[in-house]
Amino acid sequence: MIDKILNIVIIGASGSIGSAFVHEFIKIDNTKIYALSRSEVNFNNPKVINYHIDIEDEQTIMKAPNFIKEEVGSLNIIILATGALCTGS
Repeated sequence: MIDKILNIVIIGASGSIGSAFVHEFIKIDNTKIYALSRSEVNFNNPKVINYHIDIEDEQTIMKAPNFIKEEVGSLNIIILATGALCTGS
């Protein structure tokens, strides 16, 4: 059992891998998950804070750290679950 809140950021939370991480961390007591993604996603769980970030929009990238710092101050885990599928040469 975790005594303190475990603050987690998952960048790319709307993708398959990112959303799998979100769903797994939801199962753990005392977690607060900051789900950052370009696509709008709602995990319908009070443990999850959704936040829009887009690699093509520099303003969203610059605002994300300030948002997290104001919300929580410090983080325990950061997961980068972004990527692109390459299907050819």
